[in-house]
Amino acid sequence: MSRLSYPTVVMGVLLLAGCGSAGSTGGGLRPVNAARLHVGIIGKVRRSPIYPMTSAGVDNSAPVSGAQISVELDGREKLGVAVSDSSGVFALVLAPGTYLLTPLPLEAMPNTAPPAAQRVVVPDDGIGRVTFNYDTGIR
Repeated sequence: MSRLSYPTVVMGVLLLAGCGSAGSTGGGLRPVNAARLHVGIIGKVRRSPIYPMTSAGVDNSAPVSGAQISVELDGREKLGVAVSDSSGVFALVLAPGTYLLTPLPLEAMPNTAPPAAQRVVVPDDGIGRVTFNYDTGIR
């Protein structure tokens, strides 16, 4: 399969919004069903801990709805902002290449620093995966 051109990448950036209120800003991002994603990035956004005490086998995290993730082509050009759905998931249809994803501060958790940016590689005919975890500060 041949590589897609830069304009195709910019025009092909899509977002899994999941619900009517979730959306995107800039870059022409629009909703897509993650189950149909064949080449691109699938990301999860979580917050933890959610309980001060942890028990073995009990998930101490929760999805973050409405988290904004800035998407740049290899850290050079901003393509737009993806927004996680109610399950904390976002899906981006992107051409193979390297992308810089940067979580933005959460309005609902103003005292929480966002997780570090991550470079994600979209392989030829494949999906890059990334998880961002916002630290709630609960101890």
